[in-house]
Amino acid sequence: CNYSALFGIVLNGCTADRDDAGNLFVAPRTHMKFAEAYKKLDTDPLWYPRIAEHFFRRDLPRMQAVRAQPGQAILMHHQTVHGVAPNNSDEDRVHIYFRLTASGRPGGRV
Repeated sequence: CNYSALFGIVLNGCTADRDDAGNLFVAPRTHMKFAEAYKKLDTDPLWYPRIAEHFFRRDLPRMQAVRAQPGQAILMHHQTVHGVAPNNSDEDRVHIYFRLTASGRPGGRV
């Protein structure tokens, strides 16, 4: 992925009150674990479909729900392990996300 950070804005939904309303889930500090793993490589890291499993092996990170209400923003490093849970609420979950790229970032690098 060729971006530096992910910026999201919550527009609608009840993700502030519960963890099963289509919440964003993150594994805190995984961007640091990736950085440590990448320092040990002799070349640029390759992309794997299940990259966390490849680099963390049996020490897979624990995912935590992000609770945010409409109007709140989320900013995270692009290498943070993340995903979205199913929405089991009666309210539509609407978030908008932007990929931010740092000025001078080399193309094609992780």
